[in-house]
Amino acid sequence: MNTEQSEIDPGAITTAKRHHLALADARPRALGEVLTGTDFVVTV
Repeated sequence: MNTEQSEIDPGAITTAKRHHLALADARPRALGEVLTGTDFVVTV
């Protein structure tokens, strides 16, 4: 599995639009690049 993606998945864009959510104008980054010691992460 490739975890190094350089663009937002089209399905994520469609879902965000459907729920009227704005996406940040930045490239996706690996979780390890953005986590801090106080973050609590839940995955589904």
